[in-house]
Amino acid sequence: MAITAFSGMGTTVTIGGTALKATSVTPPSLKRGSIDVTNLASPDNIKEFAPGLLEAGDFSCDFCLPEGSGLDSSMDEALSAGYKKAITISFPNGGSVTFNGFLTEFTVDAVAVGDNSVKGKLTVKAVDRPVYVFAGS
Repeated sequence: MAITAFSGMGTTVTIGGTALKATSVTPPSLKRGSIDVTNLASPDNIKEFAPGLLEAGDFSCDFCLPEGSGLDSSMDEALSAGYKKAITISFPNGGSVTFNGFLTEFTVDAVAVGDNSVKGKLTVKAVDRPVYVFAGS
């Protein structure tokens, strides 16, 4: 089966029902920790490890801050209170990543002279296993 690439244009991000005007998205990625079980009887002076717990990691997103959306106050409230939010990343080919998480960072970028929009960034710690749906293009 041939693997085909697809453009990221059209990718959408929704956080707790609020749609973002995303300019870049980094989904969370599963990783497994390792437990050092090396002991005085470990063979060949080689460290020994056992599999540890899974961690879903972080999600980050750069976005344009839409005027009058209330996004800034909504995200600030979620960050301050530590609310968990449902997050959905939908790809234009029908694929998606869904998970729950809490905001660990919400910033608004520096504003510059010229043809620039006001942008921001948020980072979310995933608190459950992300569900990845890979769809064909």
